[in-house]
Amino acid sequence: MDSSSILFDLSKFWEIEEFPNETRGLSERDDQLIRNFENNLEFNGQRYVCKLMWKENMGPPVGLDSNYEVAKKRFNSLCNKLNKNPEISDQYKQIVKDQLESNIVGKCVNEDIKSGYYMPHRAVIRDDKITSQVRIVYDCSSKANEDKKSLNDSLETGVNLYVNILDAILKFRENQVAFCGDLEKAFLMIEIAEEDRKYLKFLWFPNDTVNSTQTFQLNRLPFGLTTSPFALACVLKFHIKKFKDDYPKCYEMLNSLYVDDLYYGAETAQDAYQLTSSAIEILRSVGFNLRKLRTNCSELNKLWCENGYEENTDHGQGSGFLGLNWDPIEDKIKLNLRDVRNSLESGIANGTTKRHVLRIISQIFDPCGLISPFVITVKILMQELWEKGLKWDEQLPSGLEEKWELGVQSLLISIICRLSVNCSQMQE
Repeated sequence: MDSSSILFDLSKFWEIEEFPNETRGLSERDDQLIRNFENNLEFNGQRYVCKLMWKENMGPPVGLDSNYEVAKKRFNSLCNKLNKNPEISDQYKQIVKDQLESNIVGKCVNEDIKSGYYMPHRAVIRDDKITSQVRIVYDCSSKANEDKKSLNDSLETGVNLYVNILDAILKFRENQVAFCGDLEKAFLMIEIAEEDRKYLKFLWFPNDTVNSTQTFQLNRLPFGLTTSPFALACVLKFHIKKFKDDYPKCYEMLNSLYVDDLYYGAETAQDAYQLTSSAIEILRSVGFNLRKLRTNCSELNKLWCENGYEENTDHGQGSGFLGLNWDPIEDKIKLNLRDVRNSLESGIANGTTKRHVLRIISQIFDPCGLISPFVITVKILMQELWEKGLKWDEQLPSGLEEKWELGVQSLLISIICRLSVNCSQMQE
């Protein structure tokens, strides 16, 4: 773990117990950012087209010089890693091959390596996924050197237009009929204006017809841009406003989307069907696909299938839920502690260190405070480790080791007793 990883884990460590602030009103500057974005938004008949949001609305800054050499060096390193794992390499290359066919990615017309910006990329492997185990992550914070700006340095972050995550969880369980879904590849459904695509270039592998490294560019909005969450929210809100008068309840539901996740509820199966079927058609009209619909209600499942929405449904047991797990069949919400369990097993095998304690606590996401006793215990323990001046990879002294073991026991008890609550019973 390098210093940047430690800093990241430390930031996560202190963020865990922060209770979300009340939604603040938009400032005059916030309103202006939204207006600027919407004024540059176009619809090409299939999807929305947006421009990159340059700081001060002044266009690409002079300081955004080509970072080609840095991107080339990192691409060569990626090639070496993927060469050691042909299966992962094939999956990685297949992603862009499919995206080329879908026009998500395009061949770079401008081959001038000094123009635009290059996004280094890497493979992220998710062992917990049945499909799409490999995904590409683009680094838009790469710089030509420390004196230059990255792409993200040059872009506006935008405004947080998403609902409070705790509000979203509580809203989800206000009614007996609960359902969820997500927007398929939501960011990639928004097109980037042609003049801005040269700032989304990346290097790619040779193939049967091209013997040298290729240069591609993204034609759509990548997840790695600092602006992307704002852009997605802004596009969706801009679109659904058109349906506020004709579909007020559906508008309210879609306005509660958390990034690309929909978690909502209704009083009856028929109400839920009307909401979801309207949402599918409203979103489909601009290229978004609301899919993986799941519910705790068998009648709603039947309505979806009988009315032509079978392909939009998913009858699997597990469902990611705003960082948690929801089992719609048993109707239970559980913490996602897979990574924590793996880290605990690693600690048992290799011993507990300050680095190990920090890693575990930074992996916990508990917006409802279900395991607060464990989190508080570990934070106190971390303070003691700091006061004793332990190094990152030094074994915990016996007294602190005992405190850690007690904390882990409280976590395991929380997992067994507190997370098996039936959600619909929480209202009684």
